Amino acid sequence: MTTGVILRLLPKRTFDFSNLIVGTTQVQDVLERIDLGDGIDCMLAVRVHSATLTGGNITFDLVGDGQTDDDPGVGFVTSVPLFAGSSLPAAVGLVTYGGTVRAPLGKLRVSGNRASASSLVATVSIDLVLRSSDEL
Repeated sequence: MTTGVILRLLPKRTFDFSNLIVGTTQVQDVLERIDLGDGIDCMLAVRVHSATLTGGNITFDLVGDGQTDDDPGVGFVTSVPLFAGSSLPAAVGLVTYGGTVRAPLGKLRVSGNRASASSLVATVSIDLVLRSSDEL
């Protein structure tokens, strides 16, 4: 038997990468030290409220995050996301993706990749569905 929890990571928020130089990518940490607890897998649910993505693509990733009690100001981040992300669609809707959790803490990142001089903006809200096993 499994149990789970839904975490509200990000209320409705707009991300605008329209001022990036064409051909560049910007990565921003949105939320750090998300407690993934005893989770065995999770799903990121990204609600796209509005989007104009003719200038490139926007992707949200969950990476492993960590710290030590000796130096809590220093972060340790996995080099790759915990699971493969997906670019946002240009249409309003829900994007879900997930996988196995291999870290006690997580960090939510957003990447904007500007491919042309057109607009690159999206308004989203994000939840995390975290599943844990009763066998723990």
